[in-house]
Amino acid sequence: MLNIFHSLVLAGLGFFKTRRRLAIEVLALRHQLGVLKRSVKRPRLTNTDRGLWVLLSR
Repeated sequence: MLNIFHSLVLAGLGFFKTRRRLAIEVLALRHQLGVLKRSVKRPRLTNTDRGLWVLLSR
């Protein structure tokens, strides 16, 4: 539950960031995803993770 709250706070703060900072953040996150795909075949999701995706999909 703490992860969901943390994600929502960061999303809210993203509203005040400049386009340049957001673009850099997107590049960093894409790099992290690439590294994750190379290093882990299938990450384990918790119920909190699933809840976050349900919340974001709506």
